[in-house]
Amino acid sequence: MKHKTEIAADLVCLFAAALLQDLLPVTPAWPVKFPFLTGVAVWMVVRHAAEEALVCALWAGLLTDALGDLPLMCTSCFLFCLYGIAWFLLRFDPAPAFWRVVLFCGAAAPLQVLWIQFWIGGKQLLTFVQILARCALAFPAGLVAGTVGMALVAGLDHLSGRRQASEARHGIFQAEING
Repeated sequence: MKHKTEIAADLVCLFAAALLQDLLPVTPAWPVKFPFLTGVAVWMVVRHAAEEALVCALWAGLLTDALGDLPLMCTSCFLFCLYGIAWFLLRFDPAPAFWRVVLFCGAAAPLQVLWIQFWIGGKQLLTFVQILARCALAFPAGLVAGTVGMALVAGLDHLSGRRQASEARHGIFQAEING
């Protein structure tokens, strides 16, 4: 069972990411949001047990949808798919370097732009060039969000006294061994 401080740390982490994501405006010069909630969700996959990461993905997605006026479960479904990809990649490298995870967040951001465009369909028609421009801007936004997400997750893990769950022993995550 999770300790109360760990639950509080997860909630504060999601709240802080949602606040950052909502407060940084979309402008004509930068027409994409920084996906801080996605960055937190990716780092939760790397640092925590599957149950915690999936619950975080659900809530990060719901918050993103609510803040962005997107259809319900749009972003959660994306984050569940992203979780599957990250889980598969973590089987090959159970303790990836910081830069690899940040690069994964950067690569995920343009995919998220395409995913959202697919979900909203005809609500917001964009030209092919506009979609390409948003995808190009989403990559550096994803790099920033991945870095901030790591700082939030690692900092709040430290404050709550939580051990890192992604330490591998014989290719098996420690969280899977300890239950």
